[in-house]
Amino acid sequence: MPRPRKPAEQSTSTVYKGADGHWHARVTMDRRPGGTRARKHLRRRTKAELREAVRELERSRDTGTFVWTEDDVTLATWLEHWLETILPMTARWKTLSTYRSQMRVHVVPALGGRKLSELRPEHLEELYRDMAAQGRSPHVIRAVHRVLRSSLNEAVRRRRIAHNPVIVARPPRAALVEVEPLFVEGTRRVLTAAAGRTSEVMRRSLGVSEPNFGSLWAYMNVQEGLLDLQRLIHPKAEPEFAFRAEATLAGPGVTALDVTTAGRWAVAVEVVDPRWESWDFDWLDNTADGSSAAAYAVSAFRPTAVPPERLILTMQAGDVECRGAGREAMGSPAEAVAYLVRELHARGAALEPGMVVLTGGITAPVDLVPGLEIRVSCPELGTCRVRCT
Repeated sequence: MPRPRKPAEQSTSTVYKGADGHWHARVTMDRRPGGTRARKHLRRRTKAELREAVRELERSRDTGTFVWTEDDVTLATWLEHWLETILPMTARWKTLSTYRSQMRVHVVPALGGRKLSELRPEHLEELYRDMAAQGRSPHVIRAVHRVLRSSLNEAVRRRRIAHNPVIVARPPRAALVEVEPLFVEGTRRVLTAAAGRTSEVMRRSLGVSEPNFGSLWAYMNVQEGLLDLQRLIHPKAEPEFAFRAEATLAGPGVTALDVTTAGRWAVAVEVVDPRWESWDFDWLDNTADGSSAAAYAVSAFRPTAVPPERLILTMQAGDVECRGAGREAMGSPAEAVAYLVRELHARGAALEPGMVVLTGGITAPVDLVPGLEIRVSCPELGTCRVRCT
């Protein structure tokens, strides 16, 4: 009776001497989904070296410890596959948005071209040092570290790499920051409120279901147009119309028409920066976070004969250019202010002369990185600039 033929994954490897003078081997490791044999190529200087390498490879195959690396992809390719194919099955879209932003901005430009098998802890630690040198806070670096660790854990589970180098790499320590409470004199420096998430495009981009508002403080005002990103976690910027009251606005029946005759307008950049590790939050979280307002800058306030809802602004941030109309904010920026006045009345307060209101993002926000300049302009209201440092 003839001896049964061994399956392909246990068949004898092919060994031969090539025209280049080196010894080569083709070792069958498995079968691909289409049925073709998956073979691993080895190349050594001597036949003895090759035989030893073949035996070691066959042992790893037979014991199940071999990690297939013929399709050893780059980190950028793997991250795209993980973020677009694997993670959407289990993660919320807001989490995905945060992860995609962190990988696109911080990881892919620096390490995206490296093969998965080439990644070492030292490469990651060098990335963390570079991020720190660029002014990124330890909180941002540690957030990137966690996303990378999760991604490469999945690569290990799928046998793309044998070990996860992120587990060994050490991110910087995040120092605890003591919060200094505001006393009476400090509380007087509050300017007013930011009417948050008044536009549908902003609520859709952040997953917040309805408008809210939070306080703006004097320390949030960007001085000389320079924004220090080191104190922030994962900031984004959104273009807005700003209103400064020149008369008291109060009462439950204030309308957009009342607002248009009671103040002046400007364009503004609002920086939003949730205190959580990701942008995965709901309306209640966002409200408790003061609408996530972190900083702002405004142009000079001007009167305008154009109805606020018909004003058009343009935001330029690097290669990104966005345009939007005032009607994106609750139908009119004036209605956003009226909404805020009614909310203040319910709390026994009013909008006093000199107070400033940011009426809500007109377009989707953009991620902020060191060196980026944001320019928001409107023909009737001028220009506001912020440069990230």
